[in-house]
Amino acid sequence: MVVQHTEHEFIISFFEAYPPVVLGDPEERKALLEQIKSVPAVCVARIIVAPERLAEFIQVLQDNLDKYLSRKESE
Repeated sequence: MVVQHTEHEFIISFFEAYPPVVLGDPEERKALLEQIKSVPAVCVARIIVAPERLAEFIQVLQDNLDKYLSRKESE
């Protein structure tokens, strides 16, 4: 996820990354991982929120997270 802002909006972009499959013994995996320069990511969704609405957006997310966590604790 990447969050950016301008004078008039907050832009929240969600990405899907496709890490490469790295197989082999530990030394082979280490060598392969050291050769990787980057991992491609594709933007799959973007939300644009006015600054005036961002606090409400955050509060809605926090309320839902709190409800989720309280249910998980009671299991």
